[in-house]
Amino acid sequence: DIMPGYCCLDTPIDTDESVFWGERYTSSRSAEGMTCQKRGLFHTGLSEDACSNVGGEWFRTACINLYTCIEARPRVGDAGYK
Repeated sequence: DIMPGYCCLDTPIDTDESVFWGERYTSSRSAEGMTCQKRGLFHTGLSEDACSNVGGEWFRTACINLYTCIEARPRVGDAGYK
């Protein structure tokens, strides 16, 4: 994902997973193994406002470009390391 976040359009009755049926998707339930069943379209991941306009819940994700940049930095012993 290269967007700042993602939009989950799940409602409590949409949940396919029996353990979580009737519960709204949250980041804490994601850590427990719940998955978002209906992710919003690409543009709804831009901001919380874009997601709320389609009735979803917006969740921030790690910026992949920043991650890629950090991982590409020189390591100890590499040329260019300071």
